[in-house]
Amino acid sequence: MTATARKKARVPAKALMEELTVRVDDAAALLGLSRHGAYAAIREGQIPSIRIGRAIRVPTAQLRAMLGIETRQAAASSPPANDVDGRSM
Repeated sequence: MTATARKKARVPAKALMEELTVRVDDAAALLGLSRHGAYAAIREGQIPSIRIGRAIRVPTAQLRAMLGIETRQAAASSPPANDVDGRSM
């Protein structure tokens, strides 16, 4: 297994749905970016982040919103979509 494969395997996509934050390396793997590219995107404000001491974490709720991914809970509580005539689809 290559180093890249190990890094990607370390962070399952379900971490995006279950964890409150992920490390920058993990967010990079989920987004298909290099570590350097992820840090550059954070510096430019393209990826939301929080700093705790020297550690930088990426909030998964904001990452999901940025990617247009709903959580199961949000999807279950949202009203059904309506068609043009106002009827439920």
